[in-house]
Amino acid sequence: IEAKGRVAQYVHGGAKIGVLVDVAGGDEALAKDLAMHIAASRPVALSRDQVPQELIRKERDIAAAKAAESGKPAE
Repeated sequence: IEAKGRVAQYVHGGAKIGVLVDVAGGDEALAKDLAMHIAASRPVALSRDQVPQELIRKERDIAAAKAAESGKPAE
């Protein structure tokens, strides 16, 4: 993989979780902060296409239920 910007890495928990990011713009601190946030969010996939359809359906059902409970009209 060839970097296009600033590369930063973050390893958490003794190499249990590791993140490598390529950031266009910003500085080293921003790149490391982004890597830390990615690690904290525990992503399930590297790209949108890799997210399991069942997980997408589950999250949409949760969002629809919250919207229905809001008391606002469906429109």
